[in-house]
Amino acid sequence: MIASWVLFSEKLEGLVYSVYADLKGLQTTGMGNLLPTLASSAALPWRRPDGSLAPRAEIEAEWRAVGLGCCQAMPDRIAVGLQSIPGADYETCRWPGKRSPTTGAPCYAHQGHRASEAHVARLRLRPEDVDALIRRKLASDWAILRGRWPGADAWPADAQMAVASWAWGVGPRANWPLFARALSVGDFGAAANEVSMRGVGSIPERNAKNKLLLRNAALVVARGFDRDVLYWPTALSDERPTEPELPAPPSSAPATTEPPPPASSEPAGPASSPTRVADRLVDYRAELPAPTVTVLPDTLMRCALCHRQSCGGDCP
Repeated sequence: MIASWVLFSEKLEGLVYSVYADLKGLQTTGMGNLLPTLASSAALPWRRPDGSLAPRAEIEAEWRAVGLGCCQAMPDRIAVGLQSIPGADYETCRWPGKRSPTTGAPCYAHQGHRASEAHVARLRLRPEDVDALIRRKLASDWAILRGRWPGADAWPADAQMAVASWAWGVGPRANWPLFARALSVGDFGAAANEVSMRGVGSIPERNAKNKLLLRNAALVVARGFDRDVLYWPTALSDERPTEPELPAPPSSAPATTEPPPPASSEPAGPASSPTRVADRLVDYRAELPAPTVTVLPDTLMRCALCHRQSCGGDCP
């Protein structure tokens, strides 16, 4: 699942090997992997530009510098090793013109996730370290999701990807009653209608992808498709192919001739009426079959006198 997850999420979260500030001003790395405490950052194998492992003091200094570079920074919290914004319910840190209250410089979150690299973030994780970080986060989230929905391991692959994406965005323990109820009964179509998150940035695109995944899952169940196949990014269709209508075969029943209608006992009108005769003649001609013209081959076209073909009338 990890390869598909990276392909699915990289456009949504980016893939960053340094500490950066996300849209809420939270210290983050990798593919949207939050670093909520200084200890969570210090536990990772950060490296200097020369490839050597960075000491804890440098890791701490860089984590704090990224946090203090955001306009919603709370220096007292950062001083004790907590994120500037502890919860996900804070407003997005993207107000134009805002500056850090500590440094006076433009907020890193306003400038995008690469801004901190250009100013304070010099340490890097190796690609394999970020890959391991993503794997641990996915495994941790899925263990919680499996506890909430015991049948999750048997869901179609598209449903598993959608719910993992949802958990990555709001947390695996988020309380969404309608969404949770739909998943509990395996109604992925209903879950697709309840999966939208509120937010800016890549959130609308994530919502669209999650809806596509869940609608795919609903069709996989309804149509009996292979549940282990991830059909994303293809959007499955619920339209079944239709067979073309064929003409009805000719009837083998013998043609029947209907008996003529019985003679009317009413006296006939005057036979000499020109209007009635003309009308009957037009109707009669309309019922006649179209004339058939047969063209004979040239070999049969001979002069009646000399029996030659196309003599032109100059025969003896």
